[in-house]
Amino acid sequence: MHENIYLEQTFLNEDKKSVWNRFINAKEFQSLFSKENKEFKQGNTGLLTWTKLLFFKMSAAYEIESYQECMNLLMKISSPKCSSLLLITMEENRDGILLRMDHRSFFGPQKIQYRVSFLKRWEKLFKNLSLK
Repeated sequence: MHENIYLEQTFLNEDKKSVWNRFINAKEFQSLFSKENKEFKQGNTGLLTWTKLLFFKMSAAYEIESYQECMNLLMKISSPKCSSLLLITMEENRDGILLRMDHRSFFGPQKIQYRVSFLKRWEKLFKNLSLK
């Protein structure tokens, strides 16, 4: 099984800021944070919490390694059971706005379970973004 998650999507006739804000404010992304996170800055830390099977909660700490609005977000996620890196990038090209998600470096005893849980969340997020 490939351990990295890589998703990308192109948005036509939209500007970078609206696509970026839609991603950052998406329910699937914001619901990870233990409190609503509207401000991303390099060095910010906090807690992530998500539910698996409605009754099993997983949690982790996060640290923003790098952030440039409408360009990139690099976040380190770590817990005793798994750690990973999440990179979101955006670029403008002749086909429109390209949004990429690269979630990788899953390490730890429960890396497979965490990867599967994140993959489902990210696929749902990208599907919902394309519907808007």
